[in-house]
Amino acid sequence: TGHRGRISVIVPVYNVELYLSRCVDSLLRQTYGELEIILVDDGSTDGSGTICDTYAGQDSRVNVIHQENGGVSAARNAGLAEATGTYVAFVDSDDWLEPTYIEQLAGPLAGQAYDQVVGGMRSTDGTAVLGKWIPALETMSKAEFLERFWEFFASGLMVSSVCGKLYRRDKIEQPFSVEMRCGEDLHFNLSYLKNAGLIALVPTDGYCYFSPPENVPGQTKYKQRNVREFDLYISAVRELLEQVPPERRDQERYEAFVFRSMCGDVKWIARSRSLNEAKKEIACYLNLPDVRLALENKSWRGMRMPFQQVGRLLHGGWIDAVIFCCKLGRG
Repeated sequence: TGHRGRISVIVPVYNVELYLSRCVDSLLRQTYGELEIILVDDGSTDGSGTICDTYAGQDSRVNVIHQENGGVSAARNAGLAEATGTYVAFVDSDDWLEPTYIEQLAGPLAGQAYDQVVGGMRSTDGTAVLGKWIPALETMSKAEFLERFWEFFASGLMVSSVCGKLYRRDKIEQPFSVEMRCGEDLHFNLSYLKNAGLIALVPTDGYCYFSPPENVPGQTKYKQRNVREFDLYISAVRELLEQVPPERRDQERYEAFVFRSMCGDVKWIARSRSLNEAKKEIACYLNLPDVRLALENKSWRGMRMPFQQVGRLLHGGWIDAVIFCCKLGRG
């Protein structure tokens, strides 16, 4: 594996003593030879930090960083600062990898210096497979990726997660946003892809994403997001799509994306805030230029009735009515 170079695997760790050994053991069993494993203990208050130190004492491939709790983005950034590999990969501390997974991801690198390699993953509760996403084997330029951006966006994991991928370390110009509590993976991916060239997709699902039994398969808990985080989120998409020639840029699709994304936030705000607080927060969203454009162009047309209802009300400035509908579960 020497000609493909060292791969640094960064694992943010926070209070996962029940699952951490499963994760690290799976990394140590990887068939890819030149591996650097960076465990970032993000201020854990259980035994996770001690487990990290034990592994570092047993295997020279394992390095540990201990820091005050700063969140997953701060932990990944700390790992990036210490990484020495030509490529980096990110693994969450309650997930694990099949033994040949990194070897499979690194396969295309033997003949070509790709800027990103994308693998698939499976969702599992530890015993049963709940779902899987396996990309087709293909390579593409960034221009080709941009042409198919909404196809990949709809598939979810291609751009919404940093797990199951390899990134060229010297191409990472923008670290993870510590401002964002929701959508930070997508923001990192889109910022990275602005400077990327060749991309390879590898049909493997050897990344095992842990979905505990108490979670409903296919459902994720909506994370709280403020207007600043929302603006960062949609701006990352817009800035990447600005690299597409105007005549081939799907502006309607982008405006529909902005509107749908806003609706999720509005629904949460309406149900969790007092009337006055909700009105103020929603008004901040409506002041964003891209949101105003989406409403002016009636981007909700063709969507399901609840979206159309919210769109018409917001377009008319009826924020109180939107809040009332969301509280009743009709929005």
